[in-house]
Amino acid sequence: MKEKVSFEIKKRFLNRTDVYLYGEHFGLAYVLWVDTQKEKTTYHITVNKDKRNMFFGCSVSDFEGTDELIHKLSIPINFNLKDHISWMAGPASFNIEFPYPFQDIDEERLAIIAKIEVEIDIINWNELCSIKAYFNKFELKCREKGIFGSFYKTNTNDHDMVTLSLRIEDTSANIGELLDILLSDFLDINKVIQEEITIENRRNSISRIFNFPSELKEPCEQYLIYFSKFLQDIGIDAETSIKEEARGVLFTVIPKDSEEALSQINSALNIYLSLPEIPDLEKYTTSFDDVGVKQLMSNIHFLKSQLLLSQSMIQLKDATINSLNLTNYQQRVLLEEQSMKPQNEERVLGEIVTIKEYEGKGFKINLPKLFRMIKRKFK
Repeated sequence: MKEKVSFEIKKRFLNRTDVYLYGEHFGLAYVLWVDTQKEKTTYHITVNKDKRNMFFGCSVSDFEGTDELIHKLSIPINFNLKDHISWMAGPASFNIEFPYPFQDIDEERLAIIAKIEVEIDIINWNELCSIKAYFNKFELKCREKGIFGSFYKTNTNDHDMVTLSLRIEDTSANIGELLDILLSDFLDINKVIQEEITIENRRNSISRIFNFPSELKEPCEQYLIYFSKFLQDIGIDAETSIKEEARGVLFTVIPKDSEEALSQINSALNIYLSLPEIPDLEKYTTSFDDVGVKQLMSNIHFLKSQLLLSQSMIQLKDATINSLNLTNYQQRVLLEEQSMKPQNEERVLGEIVTIKEYEGKGFKINLPKLFRMIKRKFK
């Protein structure tokens, strides 16, 4: 028969004790409650990181009926970038919580709970909706799945908290399996929320996902960032954002004026992504002195130089021209473009672009007209 959790008090410092499990040092215990009548102490145990495998191999019942009472077992857990939890602040915490040994508590609080606690980085929040809107969705999705999720504010200015809890009906359950269930639910819920937010924002925005080669990623992202200034120079006011995701780089454009036609911005983006591949582009700009034209060309020159440096001269003939068109790195366009597809030849953006009758995404650019349209406004 397995030995239950054994406590061995090595020293008392700030109400701490050392905890041993099966003869091995397992973690530290902090005093939560002392029952002087029954001479019982209730502890919160923080499990050593190097004892993860031991802890996750235990069952909940291994921590019941010990000489000293346990209210909470805690251990930090980490998420990978692939899990799409970009708003986390440091490691999360996984807890097993036992009821306090009080006689006058209701039946619900007598339950044993498995719980994930996650700190929210409110300073660097970069989702497409507010923190409140995001976690209102989180709590709703939890209720729909029949589990308990909650969002609450802490006493610090930097982080709030979100939790996901599961009631443990069978104490013979393996702790590692309980964590797997909670993690699966937590990640599934967040994935659904991310998809809903993307769809909601797509109604008045353009989002594209790019998969850049690692050696080209930085200059390509820098070129995308300049797109908002390019839009401003041709008279369109919009915000852009770049977000790293497992599926690639998510680039989003949201017009500040909700009446701004998305088709105009979409056409401008297609032009902008194609400019670096146009041969002898400089000869079209010689008669234009506007700072907007010069800065645009500066960004294009920088992008070209970085792309050229990343390829050997042998590859240059075959690969460089294609690599200069950033649309080749698009994995997916997250915009429902049915309303944008022309039935016949159509003029958009003041006739800068001529879109042919649908041939994939073929179009011609009137470069002199484009550069005449660029006007840098100084405030």
